[in-house]
Amino acid sequence: MAKDSQRAIREAVDATDEAAEITPQHAGDPALDLRCFLERAQNAGELQVIEGADWNLEIGALTEIFAELETTPALLFDKIPGYAGGYRVLSNILKSPLRESLALGLRPGLRGVELARGVKERLNSLNPMAPVDIKEGPILENVLDGDDVNLFKFPTPKWHELDGGRYIGTFNAVVCKDPDSGYVNVGTYRVQIHDEKTVGVNMIAGKHGDLIGRKYWEKGEECPFLIVCGMPPSLMMATGLGLPWATSEYDFLGGFLGRPVPITKAGITGLPMRHHPRSCLKALHRRLRRNRVLKDLSVNGRVIMRRARNKRRSSKCGGSITVMTRLSRGRRRSKPI
Repeated sequence: MAKDSQRAIREAVDATDEAAEITPQHAGDPALDLRCFLERAQNAGELQVIEGADWNLEIGALTEIFAELETTPALLFDKIPGYAGGYRVLSNILKSPLRESLALGLRPGLRGVELARGVKERLNSLNPMAPVDIKEGPILENVLDGDDVNLFKFPTPKWHELDGGRYIGTFNAVVCKDPDSGYVNVGTYRVQIHDEKTVGVNMIAGKHGDLIGRKYWEKGEECPFLIVCGMPPSLMMATGLGLPWATSEYDFLGGFLGRPVPITKAGITGLPMRHHPRSCLKALHRRLRRNRVLKDLSVNGRVIMRRARNKRRSSKCGGSITVMTRLSRGRRRSKPI
């Protein structure tokens, strides 16, 4: 990148390398509440708001450019062309010691060896802690159902030029439950929008979500999945660890933070979801012959599932199992991020 371009970008960044004092008005838990996390990052000068960037490649390009800076702020894209203000996209979430500390529930200001030591001490003393079930949560405030479901209401980016389409699930959590043991798995899989009510979930063969799904499909049953978007960064860290089978990411995260993760049961699937995510997609999935479309599996929708024969078939599938889900119920907050 040219020096002039680097200088222009640096001048636009308000981020600071110093840990800031968190004022008393920032109540809440930044490790478990994305809104609180963003408030702390903004208070520390580590949140950059960018208005007017287009969902088609521009958000992705700016994300990559800022990620190369020595000091990288979290980016919050607003007033995206074609969408009302408040429908926002967040990127570069964990790109500084301060934001990593906030997400891990550690003391802000830790960095380098001190930050690594803080994580190691938590891991050495970790005892998994089951989540706590809260009957009502903000995620239940606004429900879109049936014909009202339109995934293009959200300004989902096409991140890279060669992507197969627009990916709503990158920094996300896909929740499913083992039908035999009741073990709840929370993993991160890429989720692509195909039309107003269809998403593709790229499930890598052998991952726990894939193994659980197969148990349902081999018996000819639908497998419930829950796709959580706008989740707290701590959950993303847990989903990326590759925990042993039967160890739920919810339990691990509760043990690491020293407090249970609050969850709310999703009505259509019964799966536990964080009660504070910004949006949540729920559906049933069934394994079918490739390109065959089912009639309604239930009153809630239709699904397709197919296996890519090789990586050349489509970048939508990537050579692994792709669940094509006909969504009938989505959830979003009545308030923006």
